Amino acid sequence: MGPSVMKNQLRKKSKGRFQRLAAVLLLTFGVMSADGMVSNRRAYGCSCIQSESASVERDRVAAVFAGTVSRITSVNNGYEVSFVVSEQWKGETADTIQIQTADNSAACGYNFELGESYLVYAYANDVAANLSDLSVGLCGRTSLVANAEEDIAELNEGSVAPRVEVESDAASGCR
Repeated sequence: MGPSVMKNQLRKKSKGRFQRLAAVLLLTFGVMSADGMVSNRRAYGCSCIQSESASVERDRVAAVFAGTVSRITSVNNGYEVSFVVSEQWKGETADTIQIQTADNSAACGYNFELGESYLVYAYANDVAANLSDLSVGLCGRTSLVANAEEDIAELNEGSVAPRVEVESDAASGCR
């Protein structure tokens, strides 16, 4: 065998290895893309620091209540959610309360479902807030009533907390 024949055979072997490697890489990339592991979109996440107890969270927020979602209305970059209140631990007494939340969990929005009952820890949106200016985010302790037995027991044990100086949503732990 001459040197030119050997070079041709080496090129063919190298070309075949390269083609196999390229096929494996394309297949791998394709599977990852289909799985959503690789995306050309930017992803932003909601990073939370949740309070250690219901009473600590109660003291941080403007209102704490249990209620059933009666209406969800789309508003600027979010939703206004109306609740029929069944029990209240903090805030002005009301039969219905409206809160605001962002329109997706990446922006720390809470995904409420119509007709479901929630234990809601609501933050005041500004210093002069009242029950018509409350918000809820993913970073608080808000949850379905069915999943909030420990919080409800703790809230029922303690006395109703006096209204504390209102904190902004930045204190909710969302970053």
